[in-house]
Amino acid sequence: MWNPVSFDLGVEQQDSWVWTKHASGKCTIKSAWEQNRRPSPPDDGSRLIWHKWHVPRHSFVLWLAARGRLRTMDRLHGLPHQQCVLCNDQMENHNHLFFSCPFSATIWQELAGRAHLTWPSVPWVQAWGWVVERCISTNVATQRLVGLVLAAAIYHIWQERKRRIHDHHFSSVERTREAIIRVLLSSEEVEDVEAVGEELPPSGLRFWAWAAVGASSVSPFLKKAALLLGASFCLDLGSFCAPFQAPVRLMTSALVVLQVGWVVLGRLMGCKI
Repeated sequence: MWNPVSFDLGVEQQDSWVWTKHASGKCTIKSAWEQNRRPSPPDDGSRLIWHKWHVPRHSFVLWLAARGRLRTMDRLHGLPHQQCVLCNDQMENHNHLFFSCPFSATIWQELAGRAHLTWPSVPWVQAWGWVVERCISTNVATQRLVGLVLAAAIYHIWQERKRRIHDHHFSSVERTREAIIRVLLSSEEVEDVEAVGEELPPSGLRFWAWAAVGASSVSPFLKKAALLLGASFCLDLGSFCAPFQAPVRLMTSALVVLQVGWVVLGRLMGCKI
């Protein structure tokens, strides 16, 4: 009735575990996660939140704010009052905190003005969707810079709110704004800036970065600071200065050649540059 089945046990070989969900046969965190999660289409807003220039703690707070999941006063039950601690006037919620509150509005208006960002006068959720939709058609560098500035502003406003509640420490609008600008120009906060320099449009961001750096050798900190300084103040320079595209490209190329020539000359002379 049953046909005998013969097979080789392979007693000379040692048994081993094989993870069939990965080509290497080894179990990885990524492959295990892919087996347990429910796949969904990528969110367009992720381009502004998670990118090579992002500061992790800034992006995490922005990610929560974009979904309305920060623990604002209106989402905390059993509190005797729900007033905003930044202005002591209106009830605190996402729409008020970003950026209808006079405290946060003053900070954001100056940052957005410097970065040439347009922000609609609508509630936070609608404003976030509007910015995401507008940035889809822009280049990668502009998306990252918009996300970088927005995440830094959201994070520091949220931190100021928390310090006032838990530590009873009050900072002025000017001090908070200076802290945001200082973080945006910090070489320790923004990682891998030089690695993506070739993605910056030569007519705008790269031109201002090279112009700020100059044709001489400078430290990596100054290079990153100059890159961010030029980029954060000239997001829309490429479209604003369209008639000057050719001269700007020529000047950018000249600066690059001078920079490379200076480095080569220094190495030939035995100098460390």
